[in-house]
Amino acid sequence: MKGDKVKVTGGHSTQNGIVVEEKLQEFPGGSYEAKIKIPNPNNPNEYLSKSNNGGKSTMFPDHWTENRIKVEIDSILKNPNNKVGDNVWVGRSSTGVVIRVIYREGKVITAYPIDPKQIVK
Repeated sequence: MKGDKVKVTGGHSTQNGIVVEEKLQEFPGGSYEAKIKIPNPNNPNEYLSKSNNGGKSTMFPDHWTENRIKVEIDSILKNPNNKVGDNVWVGRSSTGVVIRVIYREGKVITAYPIDPKQIVK
């Protein structure tokens, strides 16, 4: 954060108070792409538009809990066939959601659903 300007990135689950403004595209398994707003960490009554990717984010299915997301990510990381590059895994959840995971130095850096047409193996 520089000064009082908040850079809003990420936001892939409605479990964290993220507001979906508009669903743009739906994918198999219940994931989708949407324009979103994220709660302002400096003012809980204010929502900020995502500042990268044109304000769009790919979203996990709305009914998935944070725990469900973690379980699906762990499952993808456990399968060596899902590793598609240095620190990058791409796999399908048990319900068909395609998820890209960036994993570095023993930690998940980010994980988010992708359009199945983006799978490159």
